[in-house]
Amino acid sequence: MFTDASIDMKYEETFDLVYRQLNHSRQNDPKYTQLDLKRFLESLYDNHGNNWLGRSEVQEAVQSATIAAAELLLSQWE
Repeated sequence: MFTDASIDMKYEETFDLVYRQLNHSRQNDPKYTQLDLKRFLESLYDNHGNNWLGRSEVQEAVQSATIAAAELLLSQWE
């Protein structure tokens, strides 16, 4: 069983890592576009909605952090 603190820490770690990776692509890959990021977000939303097998709290935190990081970068890009 995971504690709330460990789940929060996993969320923060994931958010920071995903944001850095996506921002690196944005800044260093001229072929990486807003459309690429939007499509990535769409796939995350689809996956988030397909929870028919269930997810652990940690998996949910990772997925939520990934979505939040991508949404933040997209909002900053627009």
